[in-house]
Amino acid sequence: MAAVTLITLTALATLAEPVVAFGTPYHHTYPTGYSNCSSSDLAQLALGKVLSDAAPVFGIYADVESSTSTWMREYADDTLIVHMNLPGTHDADTWNYSLTTQQSLDHVTGLANITEFDPAAYRCQDLSMVRMLDDGIRVFDLRYAFDVTNTTLVFWHGPGLVSETATVDDVLYGFYRWLDDHPSEALFLSFQYEGSTTPYGSNDAG
Repeated sequence: MAAVTLITLTALATLAEPVVAFGTPYHHTYPTGYSNCSSSDLAQLALGKVLSDAAPVFGIYADVESSTSTWMREYADDTLIVHMNLPGTHDADTWNYSLTTQQSLDHVTGLANITEFDPAAYRCQDLSMVRMLDDGIRVFDLRYAFDVTNTTLVFWHGPGLVSETATVDDVLYGFYRWLDDHPSEALFLSFQYEGSTTPYGSNDAG
């Protein structure tokens, strides 16, 4: 039986310091001398690398504030979840899956002898996850499993490998970064182990 874990990510207003406190890494110039690098500079560069790796699944990060990206601020903090309508997306990580994606990963999936299939049947969304966040989506259905080397957790939809570089950890940093920029919002991530990925994948390994 597929293991399903529900993780709630929320920015807590009562904390003296945010959970993750980094400035926007994009358009950041590299320091001319490493001896002059501050810990803040290095943190920004490191986060920029992580978000770049996450981009094929999470999308290209941009700090956007709009009525849809901050709609939860209209509700009192003591509002019960059961009294809210929370928009969500099915297989949210598949938005970027296409024939081009499939062909670019042939050298990876070929290691596991995965049979080719119509990628359109496995793509369930059209917008990146960061765009979904900015548009007001707050519940995400995410499917993960080990990559073909059986060492790193990445995103799949059935036998469709969504990305080899965007790991589960990388994408979680993207969600945390977005919450730092939108402290009024809360997210719900449903993780399901995808057992039909590679010949050694199974539902009891979640």
